[in-house]
Amino acid sequence: VHFDPYRGVEKASELAFEEIIPDEDNRIQIEVSPANPGGNVLLSGLEVEMIPRWLMPPPTILFGSITAFGPPQGDMFLAYGNGRFVAGGGGGPYYSDDNGNAWISPHNALGGQSMIYANGIFVGTTGGGVISSRDGRYWTKHQPTNGFWIPNGVSYGNGVFVATTDTNPSSFYNNSLGVSSDGENWNYYPATNMNLAKTVFGNGRFISISSLTNGLFSEDGIHWSGFFTGIELPARYRGGIRPAGLMFGNGSFFMESSLSASNQVRTFVSADGLAWVPLEAMLPLHNASSYQYDYFLTGTFFSLGAGVMSRDLTNWQNVPVLEGPNIGTSIAYGNSVYLLTGGTGPIGYPHTNVFVARGSSIDALEKIDATFFTASYKSVAVRGNTVAALDSSDDLKSSIYVSTNMGDSFEIVSGPPGVSALISVASGDDRFIAVGERGTLIQSMNGMDWTTLNSSVAADFTGVVFAGQRWFVLGKDGTMLTSPDGQKFSNVPTGATNTLRGLAYGQGAFVSAGDNGTILVSSDGLNWSANKSGTNDLSAVAFGNGLFLVTAGDRLLASADGLSWRDLNYLPITGLVGMAWADGVFCTLSGNNACVSTNGVVWAERPTFGSPTGVVSTGGKTWIYGSNALLSRLILQSPARPSLNAVSNPDGTFTLRIDVPGRADYSILAALSLDANTDWQKLATLTNIASATKWTDYSRARGVRFFQVRQE
Repeated sequence: VHFDPYRGVEKASELAFEEIIPDEDNRIQIEVSPANPGGNVLLSGLEVEMIPRWLMPPPTILFGSITAFGPPQGDMFLAYGNGRFVAGGGGGPYYSDDNGNAWISPHNALGGQSMIYANGIFVGTTGGGVISSRDGRYWTKHQPTNGFWIPNGVSYGNGVFVATTDTNPSSFYNNSLGVSSDGENWNYYPATNMNLAKTVFGNGRFISISSLTNGLFSEDGIHWSGFFTGIELPARYRGGIRPAGLMFGNGSFFMESSLSASNQVRTFVSADGLAWVPLEAMLPLHNASSYQYDYFLTGTFFSLGAGVMSRDLTNWQNVPVLEGPNIGTSIAYGNSVYLLTGGTGPIGYPHTNVFVARGSSIDALEKIDATFFTASYKSVAVRGNTVAALDSSDDLKSSIYVSTNMGDSFEIVSGPPGVSALISVASGDDRFIAVGERGTLIQSMNGMDWTTLNSSVAADFTGVVFAGQRWFVLGKDGTMLTSPDGQKFSNVPTGATNTLRGLAYGQGAFVSAGDNGTILVSSDGLNWSANKSGTNDLSAVAFGNGLFLVTAGDRLLASADGLSWRDLNYLPITGLVGMAWADGVFCTLSGNNACVSTNGVVWAERPTFGSPTGVVSTGGKTWIYGSNALLSRLILQSPARPSLNAVSNPDGTFTLRIDVPGRADYSILAALSLDANTDWQKLATLTNIASATKWTDYSRARGVRFFQVRQE
């Protein structure tokens, strides 16, 4: 029997195997020939269980919150909805659940140059497309499949979102507009020569003003018509003057001109968005820029670039905190407070010295000391709803990020005085323990309050593990400490001289792995013997499904007892980092992908949407962590397709067992060969099937028989 491409087996009288890797079309081919020329082959009771790659439980990455300190990279654009504030901008969108004190970046920094909340969803624009989120935490990017798209704004009205872009002759920008009824499913329409500038909705129509003298309007966001505004300009400006701001409120459209006189701009008003008349009010133009950041909110018009506000478009007053070099870029209201963001310097993108101001009213706005989290994790431990994570940045090496609500919000906790740089943290039955350089060993019962333990050694530690109801501390030069209760640690002689990196327990055996192919095995965690792996540095070890797995760069080692090891060098995954087991699934990292397997042999890759650096099993779940705001938990889903097992019966019939992912109609098909011209014949249709069922083929067709099941 030859199973290509992974391995071959030949037996004269008995066929036995555990795993066959199917090809990319989820097929296997069994070729049987007699051991001797002219001999006979007898197949009886042959049972084949198909396990195609897609039957691996496909994981969903549930991204958590946190990451490192640092202000946003550029201007922030606010929206409020679903009980939280969201701020688009470089490094964002950030979100805040405490009225702007702490801002947390999601796993994927998608930016957000504008942001609105409407129809139960946040929608913003970013380089290359539109982003959306139902809760302000987990974001999805939408863009055309046939080109690059840079929308300049998004608006909502008449039940649709509209994202527009300026006309640009370069195909690089893919001149188009996007329209969506739910903010998640977008249709794209050509916008060549339409020059859709910033668009607002009011009085039943979308209005886009590209020049003070003309614009476009639409009721459905798809079909646009041109119009003249009626604004008269001096002859020297008739080539086109763009508006500096556009907004709608209190039944009126309001527009500011970028045409200035003595550092002031002219203003215009319209009831329908089509016919415009000038106002007497002249607003200040900051640093002669053409961006005024206009918003209408709680009955008030705001020209944040000018630093003024008005309720009637006639009488204007200064906005608090927007004096001197301070420029406002966005404002939002929610949870009974106003938040305003801004920066210093000329109007334009981006500003420097980004700030957040808050007040129960506009007049009460004051700058607050807001914190922006953007960390890079190197170790994570979970106990109950408490998450403890270590940061890899130089200035936070002795600090711990702690969350008591499963990662929704974090605060930074300092270690005990005199603690050296922390390297690893783990959780056990009743506590957290963290280790670090120069023999550092600390513990906490709640993740918030940490005390120093006596390690009695000065070695640099590399890891801490709770396994087999014992604590283990690993370090350089074969250092190992152990404790049954996490209180008093004793030194364990291992006989190893290389750095130890990982440890796992299973089937009555402890296995530790480290540099230069070091593998140690023990039955009690106290007395260790060395074993040769035949490979280079080993980085992590995990036990699950009766198997120890050890990662070694581009190689993966497997053993049932820690003594005899098999090199799974045929796997199509490389550059392995870490290894964890939880919820019946192994998980390791390969590049930016998480690789999962239920048996250690068949693996599937899933994107992490971040920059992962480690994976760990803690708190009964697998957690992936790394840089660029990555802290995530692996969640398993049921298979999305039906599976099929086939058994040949002594009477020549075949009995099929069909496992289905959900209630539906399923067809059973058969063929006599597998090639490019395979003719699949439908044998039966099983209707309204919701659980595993059996079906028997009584045709007794001679020769090879191939089956498949499809959902109707």
